[in-house]
Amino acid sequence: MTAQGRTRLQRCIVTNATVAAAIRDAGADYLLAVKANQPTIRSEIEAYFADAPADRLDHSTDLGKAHGRVEQRTVTLSGETDWLSGTRRFPDELRLPAAASIVRVAAHIELKDRCRIEARYYISSATLSAQQAANPVRGQAAASPRRQPHVPATDRSKPKSC
Repeated sequence: MTAQGRTRLQRCIVTNATVAAAIRDAGADYLLAVKANQPTIRSEIEAYFADAPADRLDHSTDLGKAHGRVEQRTVTLSGETDWLSGTRRFPDELRLPAAASIVRVAAHIELKDRCRIEARYYISSATLSAQQAANPVRGQAAASPRRQPHVPATDRSKPKSC
């Protein structure tokens, strides 16, 4: 099977330039998770989303219900990535080839006895909309043992306040 024309999602400890280059060399686009063990690039992306003008961001929200929990995911995407490939301060900082989009997934998760809010970050070589970025991110959740199914727009209900 060829990877050409596909987007490959990696959510493990392999978010590095070598993996990104291999995916691009195979003719596919990457969507790589930025993990907590990459504090420099993660903090730069967090700061970007905190300060970015709203008119430069694309948003998509969906709601999932399963296993006694409700999860509202808001995907925020920016195509402004020039600053990722510019001159960096440290020689060994993460530099991914052909980065075209950065993504934040903010999740508001309600369990029976508590709520939590978490944010996940991704970098992609594909030029995406927030809705397009949500699909592989949701697909990765579906492949994990704790599946969070997508709820169609007609079945959505607002999660209660925490």
